[in-house]
Amino acid sequence: PLTAAALDRAVGDNDCLVIRADMHSCVVSSSLLDRLDLAGLEGVDVDETGVPTGYLREDAASGAFGFFDRNLPKEQQRSALRAAIELAYSKGVAAVDEMFIVDWRGWDQLEMLQEITAEAALDVAIYPATGDIDRVVELGFTHIGGDYFLDGSFGSHTAWMKDPYEEPPPAGSPPNGIRYRSDEELHDFFRRSHERGIQVGVHAIGDAAIEQALKTWELVAAGSENGVGELGHRIEHFECATDDHIKRAAKLGLRISIQPAFDRLWGGTEGLYARRLGSRRALGMNRFGSMKRAGLALGAGSDSTVTPLDPFFQMAALRQHHVPEESLVPHEALALHTVGSFGLRSRGGPPRGFMSPTFPSPADFALLDRDPLTLSVEELLGTQVLGTWISGTRVWPPAQAERA
Repeated sequence: PLTAAALDRAVGDNDCLVIRADMHSCVVSSSLLDRLDLAGLEGVDVDETGVPTGYLREDAASGAFGFFDRNLPKEQQRSALRAAIELAYSKGVAAVDEMFIVDWRGWDQLEMLQEITAEAALDVAIYPATGDIDRVVELGFTHIGGDYFLDGSFGSHTAWMKDPYEEPPPAGSPPNGIRYRSDEELHDFFRRSHERGIQVGVHAIGDAAIEQALKTWELVAAGSENGVGELGHRIEHFECATDDHIKRAAKLGLRISIQPAFDRLWGGTEGLYARRLGSRRALGMNRFGSMKRAGLALGAGSDSTVTPLDPFFQMAALRQHHVPEESLVPHEALALHTVGSFGLRSRGGPPRGFMSPTFPSPADFALLDRDPLTLSVEELLGTQVLGTWISGTRVWPPAQAERA
C-alpha cells in the first residue's frame, strides 16, 4: 500500500495528499503528517514498530482534507464549483443536494458555495454537515447533516458493522469499522434539529450505524408530539439494511437516499464488498428492490465524486443489480432520479420531478438522444444529453444556453 515514505520519494519535503475515491481515507507525505494533530484518533495506520505510515482514515484524514481546502486559491475553488455546475447541466441534471462537510471545508467555503450557486440556474439544496444547529438556523438553512457521519466506508475499512470485517483493517483501525458518535450525542442532534423544524440527513452505511440511526429516531419519535416523518428526515446510503431496518424506517416515515452505482462498481461475489465482508454479507447489501416493495420513500443519486454524476449510469445500475430480485424496472429507475430525488429534500408544496399539462410545475427537463425507458442497459449507458432546461430556461449546451 501507498505510504508517506513512497510519497516523499516523489515530492520531497512538499505537502502532498492522495485521497481515496470514497473520500474516507488518504495518504499524506511526511511534511503534511508532521503538521497534523492526530493524538488519540482512531484510523491512524501504524507499521510493526508503531510508527504512523501516512495512511489516515476518517477523523484522522479530516485534518488533511481541511488543510488542502484552506490552502487552495479562491479562484481555483470558484472555477471548480462552476465546472461542477456545467457537468450537472451536461448530464441533464436540474437539481442537486450538496452535502457540505464543514469540518473539511470551513464556513468561509460555505459562503463561497452559496455565492456561486446563487448565480446559477441549478437548483442546489445545501445540507451543512455540522452539529452547530443554531448557526445553521441563523444562516437560514432548512436542511442539516446530509453526510453527517455515523460511520465511514467499506473501501476504507471504516463502515461500522456489528460483526468484524472478514478482511481485517490495518493496525490503528477497529476491527468493526469506525463509530463516529455516541447515542447521547446523536439523540441530542436529532431531537434539537427536529424541534427547530430542520430536515436532518445522516450518513449510515454499516448495519451498526443504521441501527443507531433508527433506534435514535425511534426515541425522538416517542418523545415528540409530531411524528418524525413530517419533516422527511433522511438516511444516506442505508447499504447494509436488514428486513427489520427496512420495516422500521418505513414505519418512521424516513426517506432513503441510495447510490445505485455502489452495487454496480463494488457489489457481487467478486467485488470490493465481498473482499471486505465475505460473499454472504455482500449479497445482502443495497437492497433497492426490497426497499421499494416495502414502501420506503426512495431517491437516487451519485455521491459524486465517489461515483460519476451521471443519472444514466445510475439508472443502469438500478436495472442490473448483482442480486436480480433487487433490481428495478426502467420506469422505477427513472422515477427514482426525478420525482424520487426531488422528494428526498421536499419540505411541502407541490411535488416536483415531473411535468404535466394539467398540473403547474417548473419546466425542468432534458432532451435526450434516446428513450431511457425502452433501451437495454448497455444502450442506456451511451445516452447523450442534447439539451437541458431549468425553469424553462436553456442551460445546455453552452453555445445555446440562455443562462449559466
